[in-house]
Amino acid sequence: MNYRLLSLLDVSAQSPEQAEYPVSHETRQHLAICLTKLHDDMVFDTKRVIFKDKIDLYFNNLMSRNNEREYQIKISNLLCTLLQGPVDLGVSLVTNDQITAMMLHMAASEDLILQAVAAELIVLSVVKHERASSMLKNGKPILYKLFNSEDPNVKVRALVGLCKCASAGGDDLAKSTMQEGASLKLAQ
Repeated sequence: MNYRLLSLLDVSAQSPEQAEYPVSHETRQHLAICLTKLHDDMVFDTKRVIFKDKIDLYFNNLMSRNNEREYQIKISNLLCTLLQGPVDLGVSLVTNDQITAMMLHMAASEDLILQAVAAELIVLSVVKHERASSMLKNGKPILYKLFNSEDPNVKVRALVGLCKCASAGGDDLAKSTMQEGASLKLAQ
């Protein structure tokens, strides 16, 4: 399983724009399903711990080079795959100050690929009210900047991120992350 899991994680870190392997935009969903199935089939906690440790090891190996553009994209792609698959594992990795800083740095860059990948990671990482509040506090100006991008790919992802942050509180007004009507204004 060691080699096969590492192979799956390696492909998960790829993107069609920068791929060492032939991958498509659907590859991430297929891998997310596969990783979820592997995780769910591990009925013993010891096996799940080993599975998580292998993912952590791979992730930390990528993080050791997170100042390089190529590795920032790989880290983001891996996290996006995990957030679409075994969500708990993805959330445990994405709720890291280094990841938040890297995400915001990527989103603030002039590189359209970095912006698109960062916007997608922001959208997927807003899974809880607390994370949405944190992202709005730190990333709202950057999401607005991305929303004003000329690249429609970046613009749509930023809009989805802003709307997801706005709706993260659900129906509970006490947990509202944006002013009332902000989502409607964004939609217009």
